[in-house]
Amino acid sequence: MGNVWRQIGVTSRHPVKDTFMTSILSSLSAAQISKLSTSTIASLSSADVQALDSTKIKALSASQIASLSTDNLALFSSEGIRAISASAFKGLTLTQIAKLSTTQVSNLSSSQVMALYASQIDAMSTDQIKALTSSQVAGLGALSLPQISALNAVHAAALDGDDLMAFSKEQIISLSSSAVSGLSTGTLAALKASQASAFTPGQVGGMTTAQVSALNSAKTTNGSVQDIASFISTAAQTSAAQPTTSGASASPMASSERQTSADVAATILAYLNV
Repeated sequence: MGNVWRQIGVTSRHPVKDTFMTSILSSLSAAQISKLSTSTIASLSSADVQALDSTKIKALSASQIASLSTDNLALFSSEGIRAISASAFKGLTLTQIAKLSTTQVSNLSSSQVMALYASQIDAMSTDQIKALTSSQVAGLGALSLPQISALNAVHAAALDGDDLMAFSKEQIISLSSSAVSGLSTGTLAALKASQASAFTPGQVGGMTTAQVSALNSAKTTNGSVQDIASFISTAAQTSAAQPTTSGASASPMASSERQTSADVAATILAYLNV
């Protein structure tokens, strides 16, 4: 107990026994909590951990977080798990990551998800990936290419069409053959034509017949709409550029029709994000 007092800068000891550690922890400031050694953090009891509020948890460093037992980490409430700073969250061991409950995972912030190393993402189970909320999954679109390449088949199987549509062409190319094999036909069919075309020959070569069919469906269906939009846009621009006969000015109706065509094309292209 004396070591703890010295760590937090208290020069005189309080006349209490070590059994009152929990009440002492409750009285410490965030700055004092941040000075506790990893061995002290590792020796905390369940009651001690439950005495840590969000402000104190936010003060924990990556090495302190890593020293928590999986049982103690499991005691963190939704608010508590979210209070861990993104930099400290990187300190979670692979064992700790694998032991996070789906409730804890669903309450992670997008910044915490994006802070994960590729190895940590690889340690997540299918249930954990499925527990990610839409805002968290949107954060997957901001993952680095090495993080994307860490996704495996079980992770990919948890992604739906909306999730994968957040990926850029470069991120799709970074998907491992294992991850690609886990993509459902519904997810592949929901992709934009530009995304469907981003898959490399090597990735397509590892797909099942049903997956290839779904991917081609996305290229054909969504690509056809894109072609129509481009045609309308080009036709509208060409029409607008044509001079009127005998120097007469264009009628308001003709001008309005060209503008409507251009608006329709712009709307379709914007929807397709091309």
